[in-house]
Amino acid sequence: MPNSSASTTPKYFLEAAIETALEAGKILREEYALPPDILYKGDVDLVTQADKRSERAIVTRLSRLFPEHTIAAEEGSGHVRSSEFHWHVDPLDGTTNFAHKYPCFAVSIALAQNGTVVAGVVYNPIYDELFAAARGLGATLLRGRRTLRRFLGVWAAGVGHSGGSFVGAGSRRRGQRFSRPSL
Repeated sequence: MPNSSASTTPKYFLEAAIETALEAGKILREEYALPPDILYKGDVDLVTQADKRSERAIVTRLSRLFPEHTIAAEEGSGHVRSSEFHWHVDPLDGTTNFAHKYPCFAVSIALAQNGTVVAGVVYNPIYDELFAAARGLGATLLRGRRTLRRFLGVWAAGVGHSGGSFVGAGSRRRGQRFSRPSL
């Protein structure tokens, strides 16, 4: 991770969360096309190969980008560091839906700094919908990989922020403004 103030901003963390969720979403799409490999981690709590692969990819990427951060991952592959930053990861939020081929599931990733959420992403790879929010930067819904790539390009250029909220360019109601959340 570069040593600059830009690498500790909510915008930087959100970019990392988005890219990580997209990578994990690709894994979930691949696994969704296969017969589910289901195990039980309790009487009714399911875990699949997709959970494990997605979590491994997320933890690996976040650990590489932020080696000093704690990562709490649902399937247990995270780690504790003495950092003020804590990532919260559900690599397959909606495992039961996934296992029954019901396409309502997501990758969920959030980052808290000293207990305050600073960035979060929820990505449904089947519908290609990504909900993203960062402290002080608002929230948005993006739909479609082209829209996501365009958003990331605009975001990187520094013009994605508009008066305290994002414009939901890929949402069903194009151009609808989403007000700043109280994270």
